[in-house]
Order: sequence, then structure tokens, then C-alpha cells
Amino acid sequence: MLRPNPAKVHPRYLFRWFASDCTQATVRNFGQQTTNISNLNVDRCLKLKLRLPPFPEQRRIAAILDKADALRAKRRAALQKLDELTQSIFLDMFGDPATNPKGWPVKALKNCVARVQIGPFGSLLHQEDYVSGGVPLVNPKHIQSGVIEIDADETVTPEKFEELGVYRLAPGDVVMGRRGEMGRCAIVDAASCPLLCGTGSLFLRPDNTQTTSIFLRAMLSSEAIKSRLDRLSLGQTLPNLNSRIVEGLEIPLPPVTVQREFADHVMASKALGAIQQSSETWLDALFASLQHRAFRGEL
Repeated sequence: MLRPNPAKVHPRYLFRWFASDCTQATVRNFGQQTTNISNLNVDRCLKLKLRLPPFPEQRRIAAILDKADALRAKRRAALQKLDELTQSIFLDMFGDPATNPKGWPVKALKNCVARVQIGPFGSLLHQEDYVSGGVPLVNPKHIQSGVIEIDADETVTPEKFEELGVYRLAPGDVVMGRRGEMGRCAIVDAASCPLLCGTGSLFLRPDNTQTTSIFLRAMLSSEAIKSRLDRLSLGQTLPNLNSRIVEGLEIPLPPVTVQREFADHVMASKALGAIQQSSETWLDALFASLQHRAFRGEL
């Protein structure tokens, strides 16, 4: 705990200085030379040096940084609301899948998608098959917030990719983790291919006459379906899904025309999200610049 001397330092100025990138970089280096772990104790903390302009100037600098940071917080909140918007639109258009209040026909996935494919089992893909810089694998940990985040060190050679051709992911496929957290899924886009479905994942290929990618992803990641998958999954410590469970999963199925209308709403939301993300990036850069200038006496 640092208790500022009110006659010398404004509390918000001290906070902003201590939280600045430059100060935090210094703090992270403490102790790393010997233990590889950052270690800030009272003695090291009190030896840190900060520039102390006159008190009114400290107040002015703190106010500028507070306002800039508040803008960043508002932008992050707006992005979070956009993330929640897809499920809100889904529930508004289709209702809760658990109760199906709109009375849509109910079908098993095997009867309304073109394909359900579980990833390769251990006998087909081993740890020693992994290389760097090859064709990326998609396992559950690579599916983050509805987006595929590949790891360049978890890939296979082009030869292995050809050998496991049945597990290739195609644009429009919905890839989902079949172990651990249920409902973690993402849509494969053309720019990310080639990709290989990993051992811990499965994918569904919509037929585009009864099901669409965006609808399937929203349905599978809805709270109702995630809860159902949790109940159906096998394994005491690590829940997992097999082909029988996924193919037999029954979902309410609205007409494909309504699914496409839903997709239009989602794409419009994503376009707005891209604008907001660009604005957030700009605000982060601005805030970093203001911090740098503030504690060098240039603000």
C-alpha cells in the first residue's frame, strides 16, 4: 500500500504514474535477474523515482489521463455489449431452445447438417507429428470468444495434412471443442484455411438448405444447448462428446430464410464491432502516448 503525502503528491497523479507502462516495466524487472520472478518489496518501491511537478499541474495531468482512460473503458463496455447482442438477437428471433416457445420443428443434427466429424483419435495424430510453421490444428484452446486463434507451434506437415484429409476444415464449417467447456465453437473462414480439426474438436458442416453456419454457431453456443451438452457428455473429470451424442442432439429448426435474416443482423453487428475495435485500438495508442508524455513533462 502506498499512502501519498497530501502536501506533495496528488493521489490520482501517483496512481497514474505507478500504473504507467514505464513504471510497470521497471517493477516487472525487479528480482528477475536471480529468480526469474518479479519481486517488488517496500524498499524497492520507495527507491522508485518520479517527476513531481507543482500540485496543480499534477491534478491537471491526472485529470487528462483519467478522462482518456474513461473513454477506453466506455469503448470496451460497448464492445462487450456488441458481443452479447448476437445472443440477444438469437433469443428474440428464435426463442429459448430449451422451451422452444415459437414451436419450431425439432430435428436431430444428423438430419439437418451435411456432416458431423469428430477429430482424429490419438492413433492417427501423435504429439511427435506436431511441427512449427505447418498447417494449423484447431483444438478447444484455439477457439477463443468465437474466433479461431491458431498457434504456429501446433501444426502438422503438409504431408500429414494430406494423410488426414477427412479431417480438413472447410470455409463455413462450425468447429467446436468436444472436451472440457461445452459450446465453445467458431466458424471457419476462407482466409484461415488450410486448417485441420484437432483431436479435441469436432466440426459440423451445414447443408445450407436446412442449416446455416451463423445459426448453428449461435444455437450450439446458447446457454440451453451448452447445458444440454454438459448433461449428455461423458467422463467424470473431463467432459467429452462423441459422434453419437452430437449427431443425436435435437435442436429447434426455424426455416432457413429466417436463419439468413438472423445472419444479416449478426453481420451488421460485426461490422459495427470492427469500427468499435478500430476506435479502441486508436484510444489505446493515444492513452499510451499521453502517459509517456505526462511523466516526461511534455503534456
